[in-house]
Amino acid sequence: MKTSRRTTPGNVVRFQKNGDAIEHRWFPRRPAEFQVNVIPPDLPAALGRTTDIGLGGMFVTMNAEHLQANDLVSALIYIGARCYHTQAFVTRVTGQGVALMFAHLDRKTLEFLLVLETGDNQHELDARQA
Repeated sequence: MKTSRRTTPGNVVRFQKNGDAIEHRWFPRRPAEFQVNVIPPDLPAALGRTTDIGLGGMFVTMNAEHLQANDLVSALIYIGARCYHTQAFVTRVTGQGVALMFAHLDRKTLEFLLVLETGDNQHELDARQA
């Protein structure tokens, strides 16, 4: 099967060879560096750092050798003294880390990501990071 790629504004769809993950990106990501604990079921947590994040997911630099595409993981995102929890699917594993697509966002995490996404209320984001 050939690898093909189609891009439309606000939407990235990648179709890959059999056995590889399919990634659907509906929201843009912004560069950001936050500490993240990625917690796979039945495996120890792995500490990493985001390189980018958006409403749909994030890329985390970490040792991801024990993760595979389509794994469901929990992630704890640390912003200053605050912690945001989400569940996410692994969409891609590389030598540098793992791409995660959010599967469930609680209200607090969604509000944080909306503020980050829009760039509005910078003072609110600063207060949340404190």
